[in-house]
Amino acid sequence: MLNQEEQIKLRNRFNPEGSLLRQHQLRMLDILIEIDKICQKHNINYWIDGGTLLGAVRHGGFIPWDDDIDIAVMHNEYTKLLKILSKELPSNLKVQTPLTDKHYYSPFAKVRDLNSEIVEKGSYPYQYNGIFIDIFPIHKANKTLAKMSGRLTDRYLLSTTYRNNPSEPIRRKNILIRFFCFKILNLLFSLVNQLVKHNYLNYYWGTYYSLNCPKEDIVPVTKILFENHYFNAPRNYCTVLKYQFGNYEELPNLDNLHTHILSVKFK
Repeated sequence: MLNQEEQIKLRNRFNPEGSLLRQHQLRMLDILIEIDKICQKHNINYWIDGGTLLGAVRHGGFIPWDDDIDIAVMHNEYTKLLKILSKELPSNLKVQTPLTDKHYYSPFAKVRDLNSEIVEKGSYPYQYNGIFIDIFPIHKANKTLAKMSGRLTDRYLLSTTYRNNPSEPIRRKNILIRFFCFKILNLLFSLVNQLVKHNYLNYYWGTYYSLNCPKEDIVPVTKILFENHYFNAPRNYCTVLKYQFGNYEELPNLDNLHTHILSVKFK
């Protein structure tokens, strides 16, 4: 693992105090704190996920160059969580789903900050464009089917709807086509999944990431320190990170990093 001197060097290089990225990270942290309070109040067992979990274990907080936060929740609690968040989040935060934003049809939700504005790669024409946290529903699913569904969604449905020419106004027809295609894809993979062995947890159909780990490595959740706050984490979080990233302790090529966000503005 990295020693303190190495951690300080990374912070000074990528997200020193007062930098735009650090301000972005701290605004996301505020959102996570609000979500955590509500989940504790209603006994909903979310957990920090993906690069957020990796940052907690390897850096004690954000990966210094990271510009998003991921959390996950079992699919049977996902809808419940979104309903509760919609009622109890402070007025500066908004749950973003296809029901709250007619231009948004991803198979996972976001909680958006209304007092900021970001430009993401792909320039999706969403109604809400503030700093966000992703909320991923998790269910039992065959690894191969889950990957296939995610790649089809990302390569064909998302790309043909949004990415051909991001500068042009969105066409409502294209949005509807994508919506119905995703619904059909979702139904097809759900039916096939009933016939295929699926002892492992994965992201919901159409999500273009892979988890693929036993449920007992996730729940019951534990606590982990992230930016001087304790949040929920998978029970065997180091094992989960190995499933997702392999040798997660090793740093990537720091001269060839890819981020999600192109620009950030605070209102």
